[in-house]
Amino acid sequence: MGHCASAKGIQPGGINDEIINEFIAAVREGSLHQNPKALHRQVTMIWNEAARDPEVGLNPVTVPSFRGPPKRVDLSLLPNSFVADRDSYLSWCAATDPFAVDARSRPLAARTLKLSRDQIHAAVTALIKSGTSLESIQSLADLVTASNFKSILRHRLADAGGQQKSFNFYLARALVRIAQEWVKVDASALAELKRLASKLKAPKRDLTPKNRACLRQFDDPQALVRLTKLPERLWQEVKSKKDEKPNFRTLAKAQAALGIAIPTYLPVRPGNLSSLEFNTHLFVRTEPGATSTLELDSDEVKNKCSEASCHSSG
Repeated sequence: MGHCASAKGIQPGGINDEIINEFIAAVREGSLHQNPKALHRQVTMIWNEAARDPEVGLNPVTVPSFRGPPKRVDLSLLPNSFVADRDSYLSWCAATDPFAVDARSRPLAARTLKLSRDQIHAAVTALIKSGTSLESIQSLADLVTASNFKSILRHRLADAGGQQKSFNFYLARALVRIAQEWVKVDASALAELKRLASKLKAPKRDLTPKNRACLRQFDDPQALVRLTKLPERLWQEVKSKKDEKPNFRTLAKAQAALGIAIPTYLPVRPGNLSSLEFNTHLFVRTEPGATSTLELDSDEVKNKCSEASCHSSG
């Protein structure tokens, strides 16, 4: 965008929505950028981040939104009895009081609780779109009758164009869990739900074709060298600015250096990678021969096992 503005003699203080729109239009017409909409949002958010500093003298711009209309029903429209039952179930799953008479034997992790809430929302939406009225969904029990269970899965399958989606497989399992643990349906009803859920294929634990295609670029030894050398180059650029006041570009380079380097030594889930903190998870030593470490506590990882990785600096 800087080159585009300079070519028109526009100073940074003169950048506004119109100039950014012209820049994005030029990108659409004269480049092969795969996602101009994402670029538009990224440029405006970075610009506004810089504009927060009054000394820079920049004007904030509008961050565009390209979200379409919501695809899921508004849960606030559902009967209060359903919302209360859902909230009680999620609270029970969290096992906030382990000494309660009916406490769950093992609490669900925060991430799993969030997924469970999302799965319930998806199930309600599918059931309503299949023709069931809002008013008839009074509790979670209404999601796990055999007829409604089939309606939910049929709609989800049709919405996916008949393709077997991993989300639908795990949605069916979540509903069976609700039926067994919360609604406490009888044995024959539970067996029928399990039979219906078995019609969905379990997702393959393998790389997707998209991920395989992405990894093929590293069949080139030079590409692999560039990948392993990139974090060091970025980190050296960050260190060269140590006597200057760090700005968002310097911090972004430091994040990129660490974000690229760490998974090459230890596979780390994106959620953990994005939440790493210095002197809490990352202990970086720069002295020759020193050892830097990455430490994750058991309650921060999905398998509940503490993880640690060490790297000696040169």
